Amino acid sequence: MIKFNEYYEIGTKAYTDHTKKMTPGQTEDKDPAEYDQEGDMAKSQLETISDAALELAGMLRDDTNLPEWVQAKITKATDYIDSVRDYMKNELGETKK
Repeated sequence: MIKFNEYYEIGTKAYTDHTKKMTPGQTEDKDPAEYDQEGDMAKSQLETISDAALELAGMLRDDTNLPEWVQAKITKATDYIDSVRDYMKNELGETKK
């Protein structure tokens, strides 16, 4: 059987339970001991994303033709960041604008 990682074999109940926790909209038990400096790490990663996005935007013209795989990566990145923003707004009790 293919292993998802050293703990979960794909197709097992443990694998399914683990992936459900990773699915947006699913609830997850939060262990206070698990959370420490994630905010600092996330802010650093978001700065990298912001820098890369601004640099890429400067490289493109409205008529720039991009390969499909590049378009797909930009679409996926947009969706992921937007989903995290919506989650955090909900967690902090803010409403979506």
